[in-house]
Amino acid sequence: MALASCKKGFLDVSSDSKYEGDYVFGNKDEINRVLTAVYASLMSNDAYGNAFFSTFALNSDVEFTAFAGELQNINGEDFRAFDGARHAPSVQRLWDKLYEGIERANIFIDGIQKSPVFSNSDKDLTQQLGEAKVLRAMFYHDLVVMFGDVPFNTKPSMQLGTNFVIPVTDRNTILSFLIDDLKEAAPGMKSADEIAQGIERASKNFARV
Repeated sequence: MALASCKKGFLDVSSDSKYEGDYVFGNKDEINRVLTAVYASLMSNDAYGNAFFSTFALNSDVEFTAFAGELQNINGEDFRAFDGARHAPSVQRLWDKLYEGIERANIFIDGIQKSPVFSNSDKDLTQQLGEAKVLRAMFYHDLVVMFGDVPFNTKPSMQLGTNFVIPVTDRNTILSFLIDDLKEAAPGMKSADEIAQGIERASKNFARV
């Protein structure tokens, strides 16, 4: 009897720490927090936070690092000595981090476009939508530069159902989509001097570059 009396109440308890999509994308403050998560993938040390500059820069005349090792790194991490390997852990970490950013951007773009508070006349929200599209374009651009033809998807993975294998798409098709996507997003974005964070956030200027 004791178990029967508390069963319904136990199962119906909601978690205060769990935010549903309707709540998150129905609140401008929460929308901005979701966008921050996309930037977090960008700034990870496995991507722009470190890897692109210290691992894959290939000792350009802008980013130069001395290399004094006499023996090849068995992990294949000697990219700065033009001796990196595809099995290097940093390659997998970069792949994972870029696709993490794409997934977060896809969730944000889908969520904000379906939001009851979204309007094309709301410059703050169209700016945020544009930022997410710019970041997604950056992630895909760098995947194409590093790997060539790659799996391409612009929907949150939760909408793919049981289709877990995303086909590889020709790089030119990917780049053409991204260019058209940014052309559509740029008019709704703000110039860098109109954004409180300035050039620290993606702007109309950056999208058009």
